[in-house]
This record gives sequence, structure tokens and C-alpha cells, in this order.
Amino acid sequence: MENLAVLPRLREHDGPIRLLLADDDPPLRSLLVSRAHDTIEAIAVLEAGDGAEAVQLGLQRRPQIALLDVNMPLVGGIEAAVTLRELQPQMRLALHTADPLAHRERARERRLLLFDKLELDQVIGWLETQVRDCLQLPVGPRRQARTKREERDDDGIRAA
Repeated sequence: MENLAVLPRLREHDGPIRLLLADDDPPLRSLLVSRAHDTIEAIAVLEAGDGAEAVQLGLQRRPQIALLDVNMPLVGGIEAAVTLRELQPQMRLALHTADPLAHRERARERRLLLFDKLELDQVIGWLETQVRDCLQLPVGPRRQARTKREERDDDGIRAA
């Protein structure tokens, strides 16, 4: 299933950044999709429930960014990430897991970033950075495009 946020484009030729989100836990996947849409402008989220579907969507839809659960049926996240990297080296890849200590070494050996599923803010921060890099936006306080979180912060809604 694809969820598409209808948001303004930065430039005429830029479409939404495509994020492949693969996790076999539908409630967590839904939460991540919601947070991505709430935080990041112009993002289309491609959802996969297992590693095989993630690889298939990755090849068919060519997302710029992928976040994969380590433990998924059919094909695990590490294996899916390695396959996607081999076939699409420009894709920005990261993994997430409920047990980062158990998977840290395997992820490190394959040069894959690994997040703890409990650290959702770190994952969203990484996604924001990847979107900014994909759009080649300058880093700094006065970017042309801003995330929704930055706009809320400027409006004084940020929690203290």
C-alpha cells in the first residue's frame, strides 16, 4: 500500500521523495508512516510487510530512502538491505530493530546504520536528514524548505 502526502513541491521537477518502509508489525509501520507524514514535507511512503516485498518494491518503485526492520519473514532486513544496495547503490539505507545489541555487529560489518525501534525520534531525525540530502538542500537555519516540525517550533508549539 502507498500513502502519499499531498504537499507543495520545492521545484517544478521535484516529486515527493519515496521512502520504503518495511516492517512486519502493522501498528508500528502505521506509526512510522504517520510520523513521517507529520514531520517531512513531500514524502511518499511505500510499505512492505516482509523483506521479499521490500526488495520487490525497491526495484519497481526505486525509492531514494529505505528503513527496514531486521527481523522480517521471508527475507530479513539485513539481507534485503544488502540486495537493495547491490542493485541500487544510490539508495540511502538504514535498519531498525527491537534488539539492537543482538544485530549491531552484523549491521556494522555490512556498513548499515542500525536504530532501536524505541528511539523513534532518532529514526525521524535520520529520515529528515536523508530527505534534505536527497533534495540537496543547504544545512543551516535558513533553508528554503523546512520540515513541519521546524515550522511548529517557530510557532512556539515545541514542548519545553
